[in-house]
Amino acid sequence: MFPKTLTTSEIEIIISKGIAPALSSGGRTLVIIPDGTRTAPIPIAFTAINRLAVEKNCHIDYLIALGTHPALSPAEIGALVGMPLEKVRNDFPGTNIWNHNWMGKDQLVNIGTIPAEEVDELSFGLMKRAIPIKVNNLILDYDHLVVCGPVFPHEVAGFSGGAKYFFPGIAGEEIIHLTHWLGALATALHTIGVKNTPVRRIIERATEFI
Repeated sequence: MFPKTLTTSEIEIIISKGIAPALSSGGRTLVIIPDGTRTAPIPIAFTAINRLAVEKNCHIDYLIALGTHPALSPAEIGALVGMPLEKVRNDFPGTNIWNHNWMGKDQLVNIGTIPAEEVDELSFGLMKRAIPIKVNNLILDYDHLVVCGPVFPHEVAGFSGGAKYFFPGIAGEEIIHLTHWLGALATALHTIGVKNTPVRRIIERATEFI
């Protein structure tokens, strides 16, 4: 028996139930989404979230978790969310969709540092140096942050998804470079498809600062 494929309506119901707690009346929510290198029903999620935000009188914006990937053009953003940006502006006025810029120093904020001794412990002894935690400063302007994206086996973190949308998704260069070097030290053989990897432990710890 083949697995059941969810209908659009079923997906919308699941998304609405999941995000509803983060949509308070008059509040501001930032939704972090993947770029085109990840496979996910982002167009369905985008429409469902925006409609629910209108019902809840909540302001919604989106930040594309590019990591070090190139910025998306307006046409590419439209393809990602399933409608041209002109239609987004008409149907959901005031909704912004931003590219993350990992090299934009004026767009980043330092929210702490993981000390070298803790990095040593988290990495199972593979790395012993402090890691500054810089992230897109847009996160400071919102009442809630929501990650909306898929989970896949990943050769650097073990699995994508969750905290990985913050680091490296919307992070600064230091933690991006150091976690990728840590992934190389751990090797893909001992990483891909593994839950408790050195890189995953570091990014989960970094996310606690948020």
